[in-house]
Amino acid sequence: TAGQYKISIMIGSNHIAGSPFYKSFLPSSMSPLRSRMIRASSIVVCQAGLPNILHIEPRDEYGNVCNFDHEADPTRGYLVEIFDLNDQPNEKYSSAITLNYDKVNSRVNVNVLFPEPICLRARITYEMQPIPNANFDLIVLSSCDTTLVHKNIASRKHNIAYDAKLLSVEGQSKIKSKKVICYVGPKQLTI
Repeated sequence: TAGQYKISIMIGSNHIAGSPFYKSFLPSSMSPLRSRMIRASSIVVCQAGLPNILHIEPRDEYGNVCNFDHEADPTRGYLVEIFDLNDQPNEKYSSAITLNYDKVNSRVNVNVLFPEPICLRARITYEMQPIPNANFDLIVLSSCDTTLVHKNIASRKHNIAYDAKLLSVEGQSKIKSKKVICYVGPKQLTI
């Protein structure tokens, strides 16, 4: 664990010369495998035209929160990739997710701002290595749909359901029509 330590070296009950010693251990460089993205669920729901902020906690191989030099760019090394729901890269929205560093809280802010309603997938890596929970689906709603969803979630009814249409299964668009119902709860979407 990074921090300042007091090290006492004693012979019997007497300290040796210079004891106790004080030694500070600093966090090492960021480890993508130990870093985490902070978010409520595996699906990020946001409104078109309004910013949404997620966070990544950069940690070293021992789980310590990373410190960065004043000259260093803490967002360097990250790559944000956006895909459609068939896992095809979507370059149109490549600038919809941006990163900046929050020095006060020692974390990377992931700023999400999409201009229109859409469903996509996003993946964030650091130096070509995946961050364990930084692979997520994005549902961008219109302002009307956002208001409706918040209104339904706030109601005391727990059987709020929406009819949906199944467009494809594993990329095959010619499928037999099936009834699909989506249930919306405060923290999950059940299909």
